[in-house]
Amino acid sequence: MANTKENSPPEIPSKSLTGSVTAKPEEILKRIEEEYCKYLHTLQEAWDMEEVNQRLREAFLNYVRALQEAGPYDALKSYEAYFNYLRACQEAWRPERVKKLFNEAYLDYVRALQQAWAQIDINALNANSLAIIGQNMLVVACYAGKTLHGS
Repeated sequence: MANTKENSPPEIPSKSLTGSVTAKPEEILKRIEEEYCKYLHTLQEAWDMEEVNQRLREAFLNYVRALQEAGPYDALKSYEAYFNYLRACQEAWRPERVKKLFNEAYLDYVRALQQAWAQIDINALNANSLAIIGQNMLVVACYAGKTLHGS
């Protein structure tokens, strides 16, 4: 059966929800890909392993110095040294800061996606472009689920 005007689905008006002229899917796809890369880059930078390793080395050296100062017979000072070492190790990872960065990156991505999606010309959107957008969304959602909610 030939695909005639009668048999084809009605064309959806090419206006976004805000009433502005819509953008071509290629332009939107490029913007979404850029935001996706920006999101992944932010995640990578959040875990600055060189800084973490430096803080862990300093914590260990401070712990060894505190043990040496405490000597073999001062259990209280040895315990305090160990407690301070554990606290310094925990602070070196700074999970609150990392979680905040992850959350900000996620929200930035979702906002950009929302803005781009509102401007896309859905009449020109092909299945491949939609699949790429969906794949990016899935990856971001998976990372966000692991990093923001611990699930």
